[in-house]
Amino acid sequence: MRVKFIPNSGNLLIIPLTEVKRESGIILSVGGDKELPSVGTVIALPEDYTGPIKLGAVVYFGKYSGSELDIHGDKYQVLKIAELLGYYNA
Repeated sequence: MRVKFIPNSGNLLIIPLTEVKRESGIILSVGGDKELPSVGTVIALPEDYTGPIKLGAVVYFGKYSGSELDIHGDKYQVLKIAELLGYYNA
């Protein structure tokens, strides 16, 4: 999926995940009643970004972090890099 949206400096564009597949093959549902961090995949970075997070990285962020965005009917989220709880590059 290619999006032509480029976030401003200090922000990331992510697509929130609703399921996470573990290496063991178990599929976990994200969200629900528990207060767990939200998970998403980075799909756009600012043009001037030189940090360690890469496209395709899986990021964890707080439930109320960022701003929701609707582009052509698809749901995305714009997050400040400072709002991330953690990440791992896939």
